[in-house]
Amino acid sequence: MVSDSPALRRRRVLLVDDNADLLTLTADLFILLGYEVLTAPTGDEALDVLQQRSDVDLLFSDVVMPGVDGVQLAQIARRLHPAMRIILVSGFVNVPSGTASVHDFDFIPKPYRLSDITRLLTSDPEQ
Repeated sequence: MVSDSPALRRRRVLLVDDNADLLTLTADLFILLGYEVLTAPTGDEALDVLQQRSDVDLLFSDVVMPGVDGVQLAQIARRLHPAMRIILVSGFVNVPSGTASVHDFDFIPKPYRLSDITRLLTSDPEQ
């Protein structure tokens, strides 16, 4: 019998990006890091996942997407799952934002490398 206790299960990440090629590449990077990977091509689909699952440890999302953007997604994710780590990514220098900002969350500029992701994941999220 396999246990799904937090101590024994692999960490789960939900990757969100409307660029299918980048979503696949990023999934491969997180698999290399030992994560179980869930993907969503839109913020709306990511919200569906987050509303149905309570076992996602990390949200890794592009900021600029049609519909629900990454900042909106991150705000909702934080309300649904306060302990979830959230990392936003964007290739835009001046990321559009409303009342919330990418600076309210961990952020990695695009293009990113595996070393950028691991550096942030190994840092203290409370700093």
